[in-house]
Amino acid sequence: MKKLFVAALLLVGITSFAQEKATPLTGNTQKITIEQRNEAKLKALTADLNLDEVQQKQMATIIAEQSAQRQANAKERNAVPGTRATPEALQKRVTQNEEIKAATKEKVRKVLTADQFAKWEQLTAEKKEKMQQRKIEKTDLKAPDAKK
Repeated sequence: MKKLFVAALLLVGITSFAQEKATPLTGNTQKITIEQRNEAKLKALTADLNLDEVQQKQMATIIAEQSAQRQANAKERNAVPGTRATPEALQKRVTQNEEIKAATKEKVRKVLTADQFAKWEQLTAEKKEKMQQRKIEKTDLKAPDAKK
């Protein structure tokens, strides 16, 4: 009887441990809307840069424009699923993205004070570095599988 009880406890323990947890890698995370993402971004900028109400409204407009542009670019990229872009199209996209970044930077420069703008550039650089690090880690995780 004792052995049966222990076996039942082990079985319950193992099955409850084996339940899949929601992590970013498994895709079980809840998707947020574009508006929620924009609000979160504005809230973070407000906290980091101490934006006043006028600056918040202006930055909200800039963030909304960025999101709209990002959506338009994504639709254009995914217009024909399963196809790869030509090198010329990739170069055009890179040039277009650099122009968009430069225009956004100028808009932000007009809204923020010099100190806030310096802090914004620092935050942007840190975010870019963090994304590049994640990209490296992601490719490192895939590398052992490629060797097999």
